[in-house]
Amino acid sequence: MRTDGGNWSSAGPIIVVCVDSSDIENVRAIILDQLATGPMTLEELVAGLRSRAIPSALQELDDEELSIEIEEELLETDETWETIDGRIASSDVMLNGIHLSHRVTESELQEELLNAAPDFIPIDFNAFNCLVLDRGGDLEFRYVPGSDEDVRNHEVVFGPSGWLLEVAEPGTIVVLSRSGHVISLTKPTELGRGDVEQQALLEAFNAHYETGIAVELTDIVMDALARDASLFRSPVAPIGELLARAGLEVDGDWVSRQGEEAVPPGVIYRERKLEALREKYSFDSCCRSALDQVFERWAEFTLHSDEGGDYRGVARSLTHSAVAPAFADYILGTGDHGSALLGDFARKVAQVGGKLAAPGHYLIALNSERDGHTLEAQEHLHAAVVADANYSPALHELAWFWSDRGDAVQAASLLQRSGGFASDSELEYIMSQLPERFVGVGRNDPCPCGSGRKFKSCCINGVKRGIEGRAGWLYHKIIAYLLRPQNQGNLVDLLEIAEEASEGAVPDSMLPVLADLAAFTRELLERFIAARGMLLPEDELALVRSWTDSKPSLHQAIDVKPGSSVGLLDVLSGEHVVVTEHSASKEIKVGDYVYARVVRVGETYQFIGLPLQVPLVHRAALIDILGAGADVYDLADWVGLMFVPPRIVNNEGEDTVFCRAVLRPVETSWEELSKALTRLFGEPVGGVWTERIEIDAMAVARSFVSREDDTLVITTTSVERFERVLARVMESVIDLEILEQTRTDPRQVSGQGDLVPAPRTTDETPPEVLEVLQHMMREREDAWLDEAIPALAGMTPRQALKDPTRREDLIALLNEFDRLSKNAAPGSTFDVARLRSALGL
Repeated sequence: MRTDGGNWSSAGPIIVVCVDSSDIENVRAIILDQLATGPMTLEELVAGLRSRAIPSALQELDDEELSIEIEEELLETDETWETIDGRIASSDVMLNGIHLSHRVTESELQEELLNAAPDFIPIDFNAFNCLVLDRGGDLEFRYVPGSDEDVRNHEVVFGPSGWLLEVAEPGTIVVLSRSGHVISLTKPTELGRGDVEQQALLEAFNAHYETGIAVELTDIVMDALARDASLFRSPVAPIGELLARAGLEVDGDWVSRQGEEAVPPGVIYRERKLEALREKYSFDSCCRSALDQVFERWAEFTLHSDEGGDYRGVARSLTHSAVAPAFADYILGTGDHGSALLGDFARKVAQVGGKLAAPGHYLIALNSERDGHTLEAQEHLHAAVVADANYSPALHELAWFWSDRGDAVQAASLLQRSGGFASDSELEYIMSQLPERFVGVGRNDPCPCGSGRKFKSCCINGVKRGIEGRAGWLYHKIIAYLLRPQNQGNLVDLLEIAEEASEGAVPDSMLPVLADLAAFTRELLERFIAARGMLLPEDELALVRSWTDSKPSLHQAIDVKPGSSVGLLDVLSGEHVVVTEHSASKEIKVGDYVYARVVRVGETYQFIGLPLQVPLVHRAALIDILGAGADVYDLADWVGLMFVPPRIVNNEGEDTVFCRAVLRPVETSWEELSKALTRLFGEPVGGVWTERIEIDAMAVARSFVSREDDTLVITTTSVERFERVLARVMESVIDLEILEQTRTDPRQVSGQGDLVPAPRTTDETPPEVLEVLQHMMREREDAWLDEAIPALAGMTPRQALKDPTRREDLIALLNEFDRLSKNAAPGSTFDVARLRSALGL
């Protein structure tokens, strides 16, 4: 279905339905039959299909899934049109029987063609190059290049020789009428004004138009026809004249308001993309100018493909800073294929020779790499560095190849020579992979590594690490491949899912988990092996092949040797392994639950990627997802939920928001005010009136009212309580003046922990708010000990303590509270030591 009139995008998982081709044609025929009566919404189409005989595989889908299937059936065809307001119409119904007029020009008669824009622009919409003339011969609609003065292409209609002979002179009105796939050319005896068509075109334009952005002519005419199929059923004034009468201006295929500057969205998109590139690469005015010069030369090349042009100027511009990477970024984008035009252009630059050939070879390399020609790409990067030993973009790119080959010395050297192109973290990581060197060993001495060979034949260039010591580097190579432009979409898709689940909270600590999910799909790993496998050392290639079927799982830590190893029990399979680990083992405690990918590397088991400590509240959902086959989209959704800012509620289930009001009596004396407050809340204690409520036979403080100097201060822990108590007080003392109101959401003044969401200390929380929060937390701690806790299978903490099957869960939950309280503001989390003491732990 063509959706030029509006963006149609399907959300949610990809639904795979096994339906044979004959059934697909049957469904398509049913849809088009429904649309024969007029435009319909997608919901109406779905409802109509439910009442018809369609394959059972489709009938079993819910409405959202069936909508996706309908979209897939029509998306790649021009059989339907979707209007900007979501109405779907049959192209045949809209165009069959249409009459479009045009005033012929002298040049058209001379060249025996008719310009399609603006008057004939929609007539071939669903029958491109399949229309025939009623008197014989084919009609051909094609784009022809513009002149030197007008670089835009434009669509024209070609017919058989002599097809315009009956048109006697310039200025004659001709009409093309369509019946099915047959076109007739006539001179009308009568031509209507087209007032109805003019108004319909104007309304369609207004529905699409945004200030400064021109609207595509096809969108206007097709939307107008979809809304009213009676338009253009008899010859009326040409579309271009109707648009002009409506106050609109046509420029090629684009329409704007007369007197207003407007450009096509593609032009705006191009400029925004170029500006984003200038910002991304921190271009100064010199580099901006160089990039502009490259695009000017590129435009000339794409229009004329000049063979003998001078490319020295553009080669010189491409040597500026990151101009060549920015240019390639724009041309190649995130596509997974190279550009034939870019390849031709780059070869002409490379043919310049000398140092100026370097950017040409660099661009060929990027293009070849995108097409999967890895070794060819490496050859051209090497040629770029030979041409200019200081050409930073090529040095930086070539370092990636040596890193994948396992040569950290070469990779580090190239990164250092590339200057600012290498980030500090990138260089730091490669430097960490440099082989350790033995000092003070003679060339002919036995090698200290114990191999039995002479030092000169073994580790003279550094200690050779076994595969166990290089697994982390291999993982780093896979992530580097994932982050290449053509692969980033894998990560972006998961990031969007996690963002939605986490209510927009995406801390840095979430990204490695999502990157692991994106990188370890079978598809990505197989693409990595195909594209980079020929560079990897043999043992690394064998190892990554063994990872293609690896799955993450939920493990419980049953033995921890900090800085050395972690004993894990796979909750799903029951398998027990000991993971060699030096970093995370310092954070993981016995009883913790850890989401991780555990793989065998040589004689050891290792974590691949970041192990994620899983709070008990999220454990059941993870087990369900893993047990069902661990779909990466479901896992991304789960990861997002892991990082949702913690919701703190009071005893009545209301979101905790610290509310404070400062009031001052205008005429009422403090003695009268104190009596009124006592009537409302009872006698004050320590100068503070407290509103209380009984919940489960426990008196709970709701609000606090106190005198501070000459003002009255009200503090509560929810908006609902605040508005209620403020209204009661002001109703009892009518002359109170509100001096100040504040509402503080603790989630907005807290951060996220590294592995588990945790509020961090903030100096912005007012002392009086902290005091209220601390008081509330103490009450919540006492109540929590006897509450049914979902993470403890509905048991209270006291019950779980006595149940052998839940005692470990209780200990793990308290461990989580420990982590939450590390960086939390005072009083904003449970006092875990107090809870352990109350439980006798």
